[in-house]
Amino acid sequence: MSRGCPLAVLLLRLHARGAPVDNPLGKEQQKLQIGVLGGSISWGQNVKERERYSNILARSLNATVINAAVPATGVSTASLCLETLLPEWRSLDVFVIEYAFNDALRTTPVHVHDGSNKYLEPLPSLERLLCTLLLQPDRSPPLVIVLAVCEFIHSKCQTLFHDVTEDYRMAGVIELSIWDAPAPKPGRPFFNHSQAGHWHPTNWGHSAIATLLQGAISILREPVTRGASKIPLVPRCLHDEFGAPWHCLACSYDVHGCPGLRPARADGFALHNLGRSDEEGRGHPKTGWRGVSVGSSLVVALGYADAPRRVVLEALCSYENVGHAIGWLTTTSDPVSHVRVKIDFRWNMQSSQHCLMPITTAPAYANSSLHLEIDSNEGGARGDNQVKVFGVLTQVCRRETC
Repeated sequence: MSRGCPLAVLLLRLHARGAPVDNPLGKEQQKLQIGVLGGSISWGQNVKERERYSNILARSLNATVINAAVPATGVSTASLCLETLLPEWRSLDVFVIEYAFNDALRTTPVHVHDGSNKYLEPLPSLERLLCTLLLQPDRSPPLVIVLAVCEFIHSKCQTLFHDVTEDYRMAGVIELSIWDAPAPKPGRPFFNHSQAGHWHPTNWGHSAIATLLQGAISILREPVTRGASKIPLVPRCLHDEFGAPWHCLACSYDVHGCPGLRPARADGFALHNLGRSDEEGRGHPKTGWRGVSVGSSLVVALGYADAPRRVVLEALCSYENVGHAIGWLTTTSDPVSHVRVKIDFRWNMQSSQHCLMPITTAPAYANSSLHLEIDSNEGGARGDNQVKVFGVLTQVCRRETC
């Protein structure tokens, strides 16, 4: 996509792609319901709540916008835990899926075993999310906007999801880029570079994103329908290991704490909000269970299942201030398991990421619990032992082993 593409040219481009362009403005319509999925950009890093693009969009369209973004995440988090992040998703008319460098860095692999080693990379993660949103029975498919918010010089990030969005455009999916918004004025850049490696939009950048989305939604706001059956033209959906449902015991974008993850035991771990309050301009805090002392332990009850389950940990990966832990599983049949896994939370890039880390497989026909214990002992005033847990995810295996 070209830098600074005028909105009129963009809409002609969307029309050429086969998207509906019947302008509904002026018609009596119910209030639009819009959901936002994304990372720290949509969350509002370094901007006040009223200046986030989601808030501007709600005012400009007189719409209800539910911002379910979670800092430092890629599309895998929303793909696997949509129900947790956005419980209202089935009733929404429009979805904005923002992506940036969290996906380009491919920081959220989920190991899958089928005789080879595979990872749930960003492309199949997005495809899985699109299929979930579009293949809803008894309703017209929603409009889905996949929004790239990347620096123009990073072409890999800009084009990461292009092949998938092209496949799904006839199902009502369009792809936009911040560079399709009006070009920034001198002294008003899209991105804030006050810190090294800082890729978050300025106030002007959020305003430009809101303008871009408002224009596209205003033209395309009529839901895409495919005749009486109301089935979107989805070319292919994943029916392999990636498509099986996930159960998420996870913290979410919730100012009230972490209702989704309640450990059975937390010795030395405390519920912790990473981030400042709304008044300080960073939106809702990111909630998780945090421990810093060697020997601190966390136990999460996974319950019973009649099939084996993958167990994946959602945790903070960072290049500083984090340590490592030992993880193991206990069951009603093996209450003192000796199969222990070393988990290193140190990230080799200069960033902090919300990572999905495969731990083990829970056996069938037993109540299972996941145990974590900090075993790093570096010490230091800045919390070099830090282990920050956001959730525990499980997926029933479709084979006897996984």
